[in-house]
Amino acid sequence: MACCLSILSLLSPDEAEEELPEVQYHKFKDIVKDADDKSDLLQRVRSGIYLNKKEMKYWVDESDCNCFMLFARYMWIAWAEDKQYWNWIPSNDSCDEDVEVACLKAVCWLEVRRDFDVSLLSPGVNYEVVFILTMKEFSYGWEHSKVRLKIERPDNTEHEEEMFLDPEELKGQWTELVVGEFNSGDSTGRVTFVMIGGGHWWGGLVIKGAIIRPVKGTP
Repeated sequence: MACCLSILSLLSPDEAEEELPEVQYHKFKDIVKDADDKSDLLQRVRSGIYLNKKEMKYWVDESDCNCFMLFARYMWIAWAEDKQYWNWIPSNDSCDEDVEVACLKAVCWLEVRRDFDVSLLSPGVNYEVVFILTMKEFSYGWEHSKVRLKIERPDNTEHEEEMFLDPEELKGQWTELVVGEFNSGDSTGRVTFVMIGGGHWWGGLVIKGAIIRPVKGTP
């Protein structure tokens, strides 16, 4: 299903900024109200627009579908503000400078969750939720217990699975961990996603956030 709702306006950049078209991309005007930098929004919508003091990033893909990166500061992470368990440091990713990432020092109960308003997503599109993670050079405990990934879809169905996180596979690079898929339908309701686990002490995990994007090969 096509996600772009009208042909690109022929407004100049200055005019586009003054009267943002409501019909160019789904909910474009509503979304960019929270832009950190409101200049040249239409010119930056492909590369990404930071929202809410870099808690999120919004862009449209090659099919003109809305995509979002929800950074770690936008997630709910158990004990995230307790320096005994977590540190917050700037990302070393050149494409997301000054974005904070969450670095796990030590916990015996891991819980990361967020819900998201599906009305901000392009309607009738198959989306996926993907955690973006890495491991520090010194990490421990992940071989003892699995983490559980769960998605609660707007249609009230659920999907969950358990897996071991392999530090050697995650070290040195941002790695994608797919939580699940859902269809945005008529763009109503919310999608909730969770990573959870416990029973052993863990350390070394670094969380950048989660991406909500169309499944490849489909809108």
